[in-house]
Amino acid sequence: MGTIAEILDSRDILRNLVLRELRSSYKGSVLGFLWSLLNPLVTMVIFTIVFSVVLQVKLPPNAKGVQNFPAFLLIGLLPWNLISLSMSAGATSLVANGNLIRKVYFFRAALPASVVLANAVNFLIGMGLLLVFLVAVGVDFWGTIWLLPVPLLTLLLLSLGLALLTAVGNLYYRDTQYLVSLFTMAWFYLTPIIYPLSFVARVGEPWLTLYRLNPATALIETFRAILYDGRLPGALDLWWSVGSALAVLAVGWMVFQRAEPHFAEEV
Repeated sequence: MGTIAEILDSRDILRNLVLRELRSSYKGSVLGFLWSLLNPLVTMVIFTIVFSVVLQVKLPPNAKGVQNFPAFLLIGLLPWNLISLSMSAGATSLVANGNLIRKVYFFRAALPASVVLANAVNFLIGMGLLLVFLVAVGVDFWGTIWLLPVPLLTLLLLSLGLALLTAVGNLYYRDTQYLVSLFTMAWFYLTPIIYPLSFVARVGEPWLTLYRLNPATALIETFRAILYDGRLPGALDLWWSVGSALAVLAVGWMVFQRAEPHFAEEV
């Protein structure tokens, strides 16, 4: 109960930290939040040229016969960017606020949580623009959009759990922030973001099972089922994405709680 009360009492601190993150990100910037959209857009253009034009890879059509690689790619890229940015920004969230941690006690989990929420604001803006784009290219998702809050919340929980883990890891081992970059690069290519899971199914086992154990795979597949195929996601993908996100958050929270008494000594 004490932890719940502490979380509720820290709402103002968390809000101020999120606002600080957003202001510092766009301070002196002309384009502002639009910079947060450039990364997925540039990535989309590059991969579309490489896969659709140069390699001429043909995606299987969705459940309604639509075949649009940019739409397929963006639906995977936007959630992935939130995961990746949460891990990298979370890794430096405690170290960068060392003076604050040493001077006064507050709910320290608000630091990694604030970078996740700040990036989530950018993600939601991008998601709104993505929905407009999907309508423009003829992707019909209206019948299943009511289920979209489930993967959205799952994505937030997974990102928070990963941010808590990288924050503690980087506090004790400062190389963590560099290892995170290498890990997320490998994780990106081992997740069906720029290619469909059906390509992995052609390779067969044990690769398909290993891919399905990847929490990001189930999450991306859930987003794609809802927004690209316009159908209900598979029960296995839906429950595994939720369950694995909760497991990562639980582990991240336990690690963070055990390490917190020593934060002031380590920063």
